[in-house]
Formats: sequence, structure tokens, C-alpha cells
Amino acid sequence: MPQHRWIARLGCIALLIGLIYGGVHTQAAAPTSWQSRVLSKNLSETSSLSSFVPTFYQLSPDGRQALYVANADNAGVYDLYSVDTDGLHAPVRLTSLPDQDTISMYSISPDGQSVVYRVKNSVSGATFLYSQLLSGGSATLLDQSSTVDEHFDFRISPDSQTVVYRKLFSSTELALMSTPISTSQPLTLSNDLHVDAFNSLALSPDSRYVFFVTYNDQNQPQIYRAPLDAASPELIAPAPQSGGSFDNFTFTSDSQTFIYQFNSGSQATLYTVPVTGTTPISLTTATIVRFELTPDDQHIVMLTTTDIKPDGLYSVPLSGGTPIQLNPNDGALLDSFFAIAPDSQHVAFDTGVVTPSAAIVYSNNISGTALTQLSAVITNSELLALEIDPTSQYVVFTNLFNNHWRQTFSARLDGTSTQPLSAPASDSTVIGLPVIDPSGAAVIYPSGTIVGSSAVFTQLNRAPLNGDAAEAIVPSLTNNQRIIEDTYTAALPNRYVYVQRSAAINQNQIYVVREAPATVYLPFIVR
Repeated sequence: MPQHRWIARLGCIALLIGLIYGGVHTQAAAPTSWQSRVLSKNLSETSSLSSFVPTFYQLSPDGRQALYVANADNAGVYDLYSVDTDGLHAPVRLTSLPDQDTISMYSISPDGQSVVYRVKNSVSGATFLYSQLLSGGSATLLDQSSTVDEHFDFRISPDSQTVVYRKLFSSTELALMSTPISTSQPLTLSNDLHVDAFNSLALSPDSRYVFFVTYNDQNQPQIYRAPLDAASPELIAPAPQSGGSFDNFTFTSDSQTFIYQFNSGSQATLYTVPVTGTTPISLTTATIVRFELTPDDQHIVMLTTTDIKPDGLYSVPLSGGTPIQLNPNDGALLDSFFAIAPDSQHVAFDTGVVTPSAAIVYSNNISGTALTQLSAVITNSELLALEIDPTSQYVVFTNLFNNHWRQTFSARLDGTSTQPLSAPASDSTVIGLPVIDPSGAAVIYPSGTIVGSSAVFTQLNRAPLNGDAAEAIVPSLTNNQRIIEDTYTAALPNRYVYVQRSAAINQNQIYVVREAPATVYLPFIVR
């Protein structure tokens, strides 16, 4: 056998022995570094779009794609683009609209595969509803109308197979429709949809039913249920009394129970009813600001109020029973922030003190037996945001001082530690609201300065929730560049998307910043 083959074999044997007995020795990992890449075409001003269109972008539910509207060629036409958030691929132009057409609403399907969008013709007033794959290809015209009023407000079913929308036939005739997302097969679910009732509409998690509000001949609201694939609406809940309105529709995750609120004067009553439709059950009556269902479908957490200020946070079993107070009963006024842990075991909230102005953050378990103060009494402040991380270990909150000062903290829900995630701001500096990484390990937030009465963010930071030192993942921008407030988001763990503006050329671009992997070296290389 030639000598060089024996040498190669000996090298392989040496490498194998190293793997078995000592592992592969590597050079010390380099410090974490971050790389930013441009995702989008230039985003020109989008003031000509309707208020329904997000000015910058939407992320797909899995965070792997972004969708945005841009006047990329400065021809006055705004087209729809998709782009992978890995920063390695060029954007895909999905539409090529004529000059007189404008995209006035769009939404990504829950499976992240398709987009549904509405186009309006500025000359004729006609509107069109389309669907298209985010990967590109031909668009599918789902429905169209020649009326001059905007319509086709739509929802995509949880299984991404059906589009439910309202269609305006005249100033008084409004129908609830459905069609498969990939083909035009319009089906009228109800000819009697109230003009203002589209917000009181919900699709069941199993994508079988839509619940919606109509009004009877006495102008009283009533809730109907209709299968998405059949024109057979059924009455589920008439108004329990004359006057009032329905609100806050939700379902249990198994699609077995429907929950809603009936408002009458200053009172709101929570009801549950089986999706199959029997007599609704009243849970509680109070002046309810809002309510949320716990992720495990076992309890409802509700914020109630007096005529002056919110003062009570309660949990009540979904099966019914006596509401349990979660906030301290010491006269402190409850602000409007509360968050339920993903594991459904704890609720975090804050109380406010009128004189002096102060905020205190608490947690309690869902049964109200473990009230824990998580923050100090922070004077001259009010809460701006409060959120629990995906692992149900930390609550993240941000306080506002003197209109512009801000500081973000994290606290363990069990009360064992509280730590600042950002340095205290000052008269001349400011931080933006934090976004929690999907891994639950850190938050990102922008920082910058106060210019006049506005915040100018020029840096994006990442801070571990355990209180370790924050780092700048997008170093301080220069040359009139800045990060636009409320556009930064966590797409995936260690993948953050933001919009950067260049004032010099009056343009915006979408960027992604990702952690660059450290280089690993193997000691034995056999060639």
C-alpha cells in the first residue's frame, strides 16, 4: 500500500482516539458577534395606503418570512414583497399592480404559506380580494365587487384553508362570505351581517365555525353560528336584555366552549356556551375592563373597575364559581396591565399609587394564595409594559419617568430576584419598550436620545433576563440613520428584525440582525 495512504489512516485513527477519550479539542470560542443584513427594497412613504395596512411589514407566524409593501421603483405604485428573514435571499415581488390599483389590506396565513390581500381601484372604486403563495407565482382572484365602498374585511381560518370576509352589496346590505384560500368559490354564510359587527366575529380554533353578530327587527344584537362550508346559520345567544352589545369573543383551545361578554350600561356579564349551542351560562357580572382565558382553558382572569379607576383583578373557574381576588386588598389602585404565564400558574400585574405617583409590580398564583411583591415602590413613574416570558419564569416590565425616562426590569415570578435590564435613562436619553426573545433568554430594546419632544433610537440592545450585562447588537447608527420605534421584533431566537430609516434620502429599509457563529477549529485535518 502506498505510504501516503498509511499516513492518512494513522491520522484518522488518531482523530478517532481523540473523539473517544478526550473529545475534539477546539480553539476558545470567539466572543459573540452580530451581523446585520438588509432584507427589503427601499420603503418609500406609504401615506397613500389606507389605515388598515401596516406601514412597514408583517412577520409570518414562524418568523421565517417578512411581508411588506413598497414603492420600490418610485413609480407611485405600492407592490407587495416577501423575503426570508435569514438575510440570505433576495425579496420576491408578489404583485405588479397597475397605476390605479392600491393594496389596502393584507394578512399572512397562520401556516406562513400564503398571503391574502385586498386591492382597490382608484378610478372605478372596485375592490378585489386575492390570495397568493409567499414564495411567489400567480395570484388567485377570490372575489370582487364594483361598489365604491371598501369591503372585504377578512379573516383567515386557523387551519389556513378558508377566508371569511364581509362583502358590501349596497349601503345597507352586508353579507358574511367564505371561500377556500386557494380557489374562488364564494359562499354566503349570512345575508344579515350588521355593518358594525365585523369586530364581533370569531373563528373556532378547529376552523369549523364562525360566530358573528346580527341585529333582529327590534334592533337587538344576537350571536349566530355558521359552518365555514355551509349556508346554515343558527342562533346561539340572543341579547339577554334590551339594549347593550356583545364583545370580546373567544374560544377554548379545544373548540368546545364559546366565551363572550354582554355590555349593558356600566355592567358587563361574562357568558359561556357550548359550541354546539345550548343555554348560555352566566359566569359573573361586574364593570369589566377586559378578560383573558388562561392557556390551559381552566380559568378566566378579569380586570374590573370603579367609575374612577380599575381596582380589582380576579380569576374565576371556567366552570363557574366565586371570583377570587388576585391583587392586594389595601386600597391601592390597579393599573390596566396584567399578564398570564404560559403555564397558567401565575398572573403578574401592577398597582399604581396616586400620591405620590408610583408603580408596584406583583405576582399571584391563579388561586390567589401566593401574592408576591416583585418590585420596589418606584416613585414618580407609571408602567408602560408588562409581559411574562415563554418559559413562565420571568416577568419583564418597563417604567416611565417624567414622560421620557424609561428603565426595564425583569423579576422571577417566585419573587426570588429582581434586576434591571437597562441602565436608568436621563433627561437626554431614552430606551424603547422591550421585546422578549422566543427562547425566553433575553429581551431586545432600542436606545437613543431625546431630540426636541421625540425619541430618536440609534442603537439596538440585547439583555439577558437573568440580569447579565446587556450588549449592543446594532451599534450606534450615524449619518442621520435611526431605528424606527415599534418596528423591531424577535422573529426567531437570536434573529431580530427592525426598520432603519435614512433621513438623508428619506427612505426606510427592513434589516435583520443575527448572531454570527463562533469559528471552531479541529486539531486533525486529513487531506
